[in-house]
Amino acid sequence: MKICEKCGASNSDARRFCIDCGEILGEKLSDFQEKQYREKISEQIENMYNKKDPLYVSFYDKIIGVISIIGVMVSLVFVVINLIFGKSSQALMMPILLFVLAVVEAFVPKITWSIEKIRLGFYANGADELEPGQIYFWCRKITMTLLVFVGITIIITSCLQ
Repeated sequence: MKICEKCGASNSDARRFCIDCGEILGEKLSDFQEKQYREKISEQIENMYNKKDPLYVSFYDKIIGVISIIGVMVSLVFVVINLIFGKSSQALMMPILLFVLAVVEAFVPKITWSIEKIRLGFYANGADELEPGQIYFWCRKITMTLLVFVGITIIITSCLQ
């Protein structure tokens, strides 16, 4: 494989001129360089494909996931503090559940989509082949945000009592 120095197009070893811009091609890549080049292209294609996937874990999802993990830890700290002082910590069990659900939805959205496909299987033929649409995408984002918001609200109201 030869790479054009002018436009960056990949060309076969037999070519003397670039197929895209007509520039004279240099020496062919070594086997190691060609392997690295192909891996880089495959990685770029995979990244482009994944970002088009509605179940791709976006930057927003990662932020919600990290906030949820912090929420679980804060809830557990308050549970321990309440146990030390002999107070009831039942109210703090709900935010832990909400935050765990938000973490799962944020970092592993394919789990909830699989559950949704099972539910849709009762209503639609070929539910295994269905893909999530924009409504599902936005409902997923809103649900994650509400789970975190309600969890934080419960923690704050429990601490103020």
